[in-house]
Amino acid sequence: EQTDDPKKLARLLMKLCDKIGSRLRRNNFQAYGIHVSCVYTDMTYWHMGKTMHTPLYSTIDLFKKALWVLNQQTNRKKVRNLAVSCYHLQETKPEQLDLFDDSQSNKKKLTDAVDRINNKYGAFVITPALMMGMQDQIVDRIAFGSSFLIQ
Repeated sequence: EQTDDPKKLARLLMKLCDKIGSRLRRNNFQAYGIHVSCVYTDMTYWHMGKTMHTPLYSTIDLFKKALWVLNQQTNRKKVRNLAVSCYHLQETKPEQLDLFDDSQSNKKKLTDAVDRINNKYGAFVITPALMMGMQDQIVDRIAFGSSFLIQ
């Protein structure tokens, strides 16, 4: 559905971020950059990326940053295609946990637990509330059939 409604675009963006986040984590990566692009109904386009100082790992972190990037558009037109990608990938390594603040650790554990459940029982068994009722809304389009370039 072609739309310029910010709420509908945010829902679509959440689902895209959920998919990309799941693929990142499945392949043991985290990203330091996120890129959002739009093709409008008049066939013009807009795109922008943002590099972060802290890694993006959880779906909610990816979504917040992608939404921030999407909101940087200067012209609000009806969107025909919406895409999200991430870059500056780094392999996830064991991390030193903070003795007093383990909110990041808890978020990572929660994200990993949701991924395990979705892997066992099917994609999108557990989803953010923003994605409710969005079955079959996003079509997978991965270039050359792979998300990651392995050297």
